Amino acid sequence: APGGEYGALIRSRHIMHLVTSDMLRGGGGKGGAGEEGGGGDGAGDGGEGAGPCDALLVHAGALPWMLHAVEELSKAAGTKEPPTPQQTVDVLNAAVRAGIANCRGMGCPDRAAEGAPLAAALLGPEGAVWTRAYISLPSQSVCDKVAAVARAMRVSRVVVGHTVMMDGRVSVRCGGQLVMSDVGMSRWMRPAPPYVLAGMTCSVADGFRVHSQETGQPPQSPLRVDAAGRRQ
Repeated sequence: APGGEYGALIRSRHIMHLVTSDMLRGGGGKGGAGEEGGGGDGAGDGGEGAGPCDALLVHAGALPWMLHAVEELSKAAGTKEPPTPQQTVDVLNAAVRAGIANCRGMGCPDRAAEGAPLAAALLGPEGAVWTRAYISLPSQSVCDKVAAVARAMRVSRVVVGHTVMMDGRVSVRCGGQLVMSDVGMSRWMRPAPPYVLAGMTCSVADGFRVHSQETGQPPQSPLRVDAAGRRQ
């Protein structure tokens, strides 16, 4: 239920997060793109002045129509200046939270709720929560969309999850501008060895890097619960 324990937990999690190089510097000035590490995993042309660790993290995907929707809402509200990247992220996160809070029965969100059209789109099959467009579409179509989002959000790369990389490794497309980070840590997702420990790091000094290591040990055992929902 939206008002229950799990509903509250879901609403407290953002679907989208903006990371900047300033954060890694502890609030210092924003640097240029710089030389990036990672053996050819560096991004292509991102947003103007974007640093190597400036990234948009989103659950399933951030598509250009989502940014356009926020711009149109801003214009409708009489705002003269276009929304900043952080304002865009805040609006999209708020729309999803409100949509989940206003579910009625199987309808999520309730169509009568304020802001329901945007929330419904974001929670729909091609929205930020469920889309697999960046994984399934041809590279040219994907990379054009990713580049447009990166420019608008002033980031070097877009990092997505949701669709599991079945080889257990963080994968990249579009010259490193798109990072597909769901490595399926559950044994339900990848039951057969070799098991892979994978991740990614980014620092202002070293740039963006993808890491993977094969191991004979399985990932953490899947969560098991009894009929009453208690962990076994």
